[in-house]
Amino acid sequence: MRIVLFLILIFQLSSCSKQSRATEIIQKGFITESKTYYWGNKNIIVKDIEDDSKIFAITNEKYKIIYQQPINIVFSNYHYWTMYADENQNVYFYNSDYSESKALIWNAKQNKYDEKNFCSEKINLPAEFINELKDKNTLKNCKSVN
Repeated sequence: MRIVLFLILIFQLSSCSKQSRATEIIQKGFITESKTYYWGNKNIIVKDIEDDSKIFAITNEKYKIIYQQPINIVFSNYHYWTMYADENQNVYFYNSDYSESKALIWNAKQNKYDEKNFCSEKINLPAEFINELKDKNTLKNCKSVN
């Protein structure tokens, strides 16, 4: 009986340490790997799904989904992708696999994200995000980058 309790305790401690490594607190910055990012009163969750694909969602502090990446437009480490969260709770995302250039702008009045294509529409992007995109030289005719 003691051995079983000891094994359960070891399992719980190891699962807690894995969970703590799978989370990060951010105020602003790049989202670079699959984990939960605690971001003010919201969370950005990047999850691995089958076939080495990834998907992301933004939730409130109670994990109610506010925005979710469409399941049929996933991204992976096999292609270039970058995501940046700013201090105003906006998210900027680029996925080279689908040439997806997305700005998720927080609309506090409606308590939701307004989705905009930052290449077809001129949007003030964070300088760090613009520099990342320019460094990778991936976007040619993008209104918000060039």
